[in-house]
Amino acid sequence: MDYAEYKRRRLKGEERLALMQLDMLARSFDAAANDLKDRLAGYKWMKRDLGLMRRTCMHLMEEAVRDVPRDALELVLRQSRDYRLGLVRWSPIRREEEIVMPLSDEWQFVDIAMSERCATCLKTEAESKACELRALLRRYVDEPDPEFMSCGYVGMQVGECKGRMNKPKKIRG
Repeated sequence: MDYAEYKRRRLKGEERLALMQLDMLARSFDAAANDLKDRLAGYKWMKRDLGLMRRTCMHLMEEAVRDVPRDALELVLRQSRDYRLGLVRWSPIRREEEIVMPLSDEWQFVDIAMSERCATCLKTEAESKACELRALLRRYVDEPDPEFMSCGYVGMQVGECKGRMNKPKKIRG
């Protein structure tokens, strides 16, 4: 095989990564659907749509590797099974209103806000629904079930929450 033929058939690094990503993407649809199975239980075309997504990725891969030797392709696909797709925040230019702080500091701010405002809250149900602190906390912390109050955060300590919260250090003072 001459160099021109070799050059046409070989996979470059970015092409290898792209093939790996397509393979991982096809597999990630199944993983995402499995994680959302309770929410998607009533969707009657689930199996068809997942198959369509998988098959579309495979069609793209098959077309891209038409001239690639079979053993090179099998190697790339074997390697792709050692990796998984993940979410990465892509923000090349940070907006002015954003700052970066350690998560422990962030949870200390949450703890301070809750101990100052939520520990003594006596809002009515309508006031609780309009509470901006409650809306902000719900974005980051699963609200506990409100037993007799209209808001689940009333009197709650940060470490008591059984949701997505980390266990922060408490500020004593």
